[in-house]
Amino acid sequence: MRRTIFTDEHEQFRQLVRTFLEKECVPHTAEWLEAGVVSREAWRKAGELGLLGWMVPEEYGGLGIRDFRYSVVIAEEIAATGTQGIALALHNDVVAPYLTDLTNQEQKKRWLPGFVTGERLVAIAMSEPGAGSDLKQVKATARRDGDHYILNGTKTHPVRPRPARLRPAHRRVPGEPVRAGGDEDQAGCRARLPRPVCAGGRGRRAHRG
Repeated sequence: MRRTIFTDEHEQFRQLVRTFLEKECVPHTAEWLEAGVVSREAWRKAGELGLLGWMVPEEYGGLGIRDFRYSVVIAEEIAATGTQGIALALHNDVVAPYLTDLTNQEQKKRWLPGFVTGERLVAIAMSEPGAGSDLKQVKATARRDGDHYILNGTKTHPVRPRPARLRPAHRRVPGEPVRAGGDEDQAGCRARLPRPVCAGGRGRRAHRG
């Protein structure tokens, strides 16, 4: 059965993705799995081809396109080519909304351009002992301390490409009911985006910016 959800632009994008994966990723998959690290060159090439951060506003280097069908194309081509290692879905689908929707202007200027080019790799720390990835059950907290936050709690299994330098971490912020993940009932949960972001441990100090 012929699908009708994709436009000509999506199919052109598909060919671009397929070529990138076959040339830049598949030949190196065994090497990456052995080393546990995807080469920075592959990430930079993905950025050059526009495979990263297309949803980022144009003023920060993206295209300002919010169309999940492009993510579907990448997922299908990764499966079709047997590519492993390069976490494009984590980059584009999981972490991108935190950086585009939950950051201030200064943070956007600092982080988003490199996010689009592949120069800045990202990770995310949500899971906790006893809570898994259920964000309503997280116990870790972020307490405001001047222009910093004191992070207390434990995170397990941060999802990341290596070497990731930016790690949003879900923490509860006492006295600051906010939305997380678009659900109104998740009051008190917030993705902290400090520099550097602490993915685990107790009593860590993190800058608000």
